[in-house]
Amino acid sequence: MPRTVAFSLACLLVAAPQLAHAADPLCLPSVDPGPNWWTPSRKGPDWSGAVKRGVVTEQTRATLRSVWTPGRDVASFEVRVAHDPSIDPDHDAVIVMVSDASGTVPELYIRFSPLLDCVTPGSCTGAGAPLAADAIEYAEASMGISLSWSSVSPDNPDLDIVVTHPWVSLVPADGDHTWTLQFALSLPTTGGAIDGDRRIFVDALAWDPGVTSGTWYEHPLTCTSSSLITNDCALPLGISYTLPFDVGFGALAQTWSELSVGQLCGP
Repeated sequence: MPRTVAFSLACLLVAAPQLAHAADPLCLPSVDPGPNWWTPSRKGPDWSGAVKRGVVTEQTRATLRSVWTPGRDVASFEVRVAHDPSIDPDHDAVIVMVSDASGTVPELYIRFSPLLDCVTPGSCTGAGAPLAADAIEYAEASMGISLSWSSVSPDNPDLDIVVTHPWVSLVPADGDHTWTLQFALSLPTTGGAIDGDRRIFVDALAWDPGVTSGTWYEHPLTCTSSSLITNDCALPLGISYTLPFDVGFGALAQTWSELSVGQLCGP
């Protein structure tokens, strides 16, 4: 059963349970030319060969598909959230964090607000639409005596990790919406392999405003808790917290999935 944590008077967090074992690598099968979702066709993007992961809560379900396109040195991702109780541009989100090459500290925080321009659902239905620039926010980490972050901004301060072709599509229904975010992530490479031991955290958030209090449904898609008693994949969500500044990163190397290309992914 999902774990429910009351962390403020205003809202609840419902997070899917995570088993305690070493974090699974996120394998990126090499696919060329890759799924070009930003040029919609009758058949839709071809995600054949993609690795798929899923997380289910008592209300919602999220899935992640990912591939690597060697011709462009980019990882392509599709995050889909089903059974979202509401269309909430301010709270429905996908949080992505990428570590530095050592795989021990974060380098870049990315927050996608996919439904920002979907308040009128028809603008995002069908083949979908590109995300507006202000629907993505970034912060870059730096390590001195302690970890610090740049201010959250729509401008990406990291020249090595770049988001391209962010795209959203929405299937609205009465209290049972499905939305899909697709994007590519350019990463530093050497000889066709991703540099170092980079790790990634992907978490899809669905919001139910409720009648008197709200509920976040959280789906950590590339994270495994480091122990059975500590859910260190759950984000600090709520009015008293600010991302990424209040995230604890002590167990990053044990919890976030390491990015790997081809060799561990099968055909």
